[in-house]
Amino acid sequence: MENGATFIYVIEPDRTDYGQIRFLFSTINRNSNYSLYDFGYLRQTTNDEYREKYRALYEGASSQELVVRDKGYIETDSHITAMIPLKDSGGAVVGILCVQQQLDTMFRARNTYLRQVFVAFIVLALLVVVGQSLYLHRALLRPLRLISDEATRFSRESVTTVKKLQETIRSHDEIGQLAASI
Repeated sequence: MENGATFIYVIEPDRTDYGQIRFLFSTINRNSNYSLYDFGYLRQTTNDEYREKYRALYEGASSQELVVRDKGYIETDSHITAMIPLKDSGGAVVGILCVQQQLDTMFRARNTYLRQVFVAFIVLALLVVVGQSLYLHRALLRPLRLISDEATRFSRESVTTVKKLQETIRSHDEIGQLAASI
């Protein structure tokens, strides 16, 4: 079961009070500690929550149900069970397909996803910082250094250069005005 499901089974509840279920099919993930149930195996319904979900599916009050168990029951650990009714050609519900997945499997998948998002965020933040640094260097620091160097040179030599500073610094903002005045 490549999708991470731990236990997939089809049951037929006793419709008098939904207190018992008969297994029609079951399969398990080879990495789980679940037990397969033979065809026809009869077992008590786990609890009232499951009983009410079975009733809702059989009586048409619901087209799908989900049970989240934060504590294990019988042989299971914390898990989620998704259920849908199986209908015959006349539309009558004849069984319930249940797919169960352990919460620890889902938590591992979630944690992997969150790590990937975190790494992507860090990489993106670094790219923004590097890009912003390059931009600031090009737009602000480099022109200011050229202006400072030219002012220092001029104060020592008192001679203008052939190439004007504003030819190198072409911005029209305050830095460009400063370059033109130097």
